[in-house]
Amino acid sequence: MPNTVAIHFVDVCLPDYLLDHHNRENERLLAVPACGQEENEIFEAIMDELNSCDFGLPDDISWDAIREAARDVAMGMDLPMAETEGEDSCGDLVYAYFYITWE
Repeated sequence: MPNTVAIHFVDVCLPDYLLDHHNRENERLLAVPACGQEENEIFEAIMDELNSCDFGLPDDISWDAIREAARDVAMGMDLPMAETEGEDSCGDLVYAYFYITWE
């Protein structure tokens, strides 16, 4: 069973500008739309993304550990409002990227 699970903030950007976006052993990249969210909304977006896809996480990672890691990374975080091509509303292509890692 993995001893530690962590989620790390990477960047907020258009997908074309994300560097080093390869999943390595014991890590997966996840993206959530960046739309001016505050910490509770960021936590919910991370959990929604993890629940919506098969990220190939080991079966023995507990969801309690994942929730705790998501809360830790979202704590105190505010995502900027995405502005693309002069628009004042949320852009669909701007994402906040996170790595989930386990050992």
